[in-house]
Amino acid sequence: MNSVLPLVSPFRLLAVSLGLCAVALPGRAADWVGTVNSDFSLPSNWQGTPPRAGMSNPRAENFYVVNESLIAMNYTAREGDTVIGSPDASTGQFLVGTLERSGCLEMSGGSLRIFSYWSPIIGQNGNTTIGTVYVRGGTLRIGNTSRTLARERFFRVGNSRPNEKGARGVIFVSGGLVVIETEGGADPLANSSPDSMFGGFNIGRCGADGLVYLTGGILRITSPYGTSFVPDNGPAVGILTFGLGGGVFEQTNSSRITFGTGATESYITFTPGSKGALSLARATRKTFDDLIAVGGIRIDGAMTDPSRFLFTEEGFQGVLRLATAQSTGVK
Repeated sequence: MNSVLPLVSPFRLLAVSLGLCAVALPGRAADWVGTVNSDFSLPSNWQGTPPRAGMSNPRAENFYVVNESLIAMNYTAREGDTVIGSPDASTGQFLVGTLERSGCLEMSGGSLRIFSYWSPIIGQNGNTTIGTVYVRGGTLRIGNTSRTLARERFFRVGNSRPNEKGARGVIFVSGGLVVIETEGGADPLANSSPDSMFGGFNIGRCGADGLVYLTGGILRITSPYGTSFVPDNGPAVGILTFGLGGGVFEQTNSSRITFGTGATESYITFTPGSKGALSLARATRKTFDDLIAVGGIRIDGAMTDPSRFLFTEEGFQGVLRLATAQSTGVK
């Protein structure tokens, strides 16, 4: 795989991530390495004792997806319902790609719930690490345990040490439901103003790039602090893209969206023709207009004016779509 893949736009990041899911390096206990095939339930695809599909696995330990081959973990309807970790765990972490060991998880059905004491991260540390998650169906639910320290109550897409600038995390949702249940709060490691240190869902951080790409399904964030793009204002990319299709990005407890400044590229962008929806709890038209005015919400990556968007109120949610898109409702 290419070791140097600089990214300056969501489209280049998308093209890179579609072709790269893994790197061959040794595994560790309870790691997914995909040595035989993509079967989640096959023990030989794991390094150490694997969780068993269809059962609760309340062990308080790390769950890493770090493929030893180009074979992604594939969780399907055949696996049924699986819970990894425990609400009461005081250790353990969920990572997809870490320390130059890239990883890829694909989900097309069933229900997979993961509890992580330390912040769950997609694309963690290293100059060539790529963490990729594809959700085409089923329900993927990821959150912290009840004992998680306040400084770890985040879900990060792309995260690195300050001296590393190559790691990247990517989430593609084309169907199903993804629920992120991390609380958020003050980040003591963030080198930024207090106004941008929050968000239970963080996209891009330090020198690591983060991309979320929606063409269908729902990505739901439950944090009362909402979402932060590059919360530390580091030299990183943090972008949410609504592609063609009807993907929904939904915050059920917050209308808060913040964007990094300085040496960052951070915004939400709609592909022309998209029927995607940005749904924020208790948001008003002004909520979105203010974000559009500063370039936080764009069309095809370019700044634009509020008149090109349609605002609706759907229950307690304020919803933004392209003005040319048909309203499909947020469930």
